[in-house]
Amino acid sequence: SCTGCDGVAIHAAVSARTGIFPKTLDACGVCGGCDQSCQGCDGVPNSNKELDKCNRCGPVASPGPEEYSVASKDNCTLGRKACAAGQSLDLCGDCFPLGDPARGNRCRDCQGIPRLFGAKSFDG
Repeated sequence: SCTGCDGVAIHAAVSARTGIFPKTLDACGVCGGCDQSCQGCDGVPNSNKELDKCNRCGPVASPGPEEYSVASKDNCTLGRKACAAGQSLDLCGDCFPLGDPARGNRCRDCQGIPRLFGAKSFDG
């Protein structure tokens, strides 16, 4: 049998029959986690990239319209998206009509919580 990072042993035959495997450490070092607690706004674990107050991801050396450099962090007049009439920016910085159920879905973590302004979520 194999013992997971949580100390629970699961025999290989049980895993083969049920699809339940011992828990392992994720990329963030969380036992049984889903790589979300250390994921940057770029979707890469341990990238240390965070959203600034303008909902742009960074810092990056040569930022695009959705990113910021060290010098442009929190300067919301640089590269801020303009939404069409009847739309506004959602929690992820995307333009959607006000009642659209897709608002805020792009930046939700594995527990369904929006990752606001660089706030990190925690694996449970």
